[in-house]
Amino acid sequence: MKDGNIPGVIIGIWAPGKGTWISARCLVDISEGTELQPSDKIRIASKTKTFTATGVLQLVDEGKMSLNDSLSKYVAGIPNGEQITIRQLLNMTAGIYNFTADPEFGERFEKNPLWKFTHDDMR
Repeated sequence: MKDGNIPGVIIGIWAPGKGTWISARCLVDISEGTELQPSDKIRIASKTKTFTATGVLQLVDEGKMSLNDSLSKYVAGIPNGEQITIRQLLNMTAGIYNFTADPEFGERFEKNPLWKFTHDDMR
């Protein structure tokens, strides 16, 4: 972690039939010496894009969806969803409003980082 300038990490390995291993490494409060726990919640933000894109590309590879499918096929209510393709979503050229840059959204999230926002909150 020191060599990679990584402040902390929670790692989990789930091996069917062999077991589970989960570990956390980091101090969340240096003055108190409080260590990160595997049950702690950590916002991974844009890193979810990688996981989501991998899952979508696996579905494309399996023939269960197409990169040319429209967003509206899977999510209703997004403005221009009929014209936005899955390909555009994955290469971030869909033109969807960046709600995380909205000051009001940011203030609300800052007050409650565990806020479970809805589809309507992203408009």
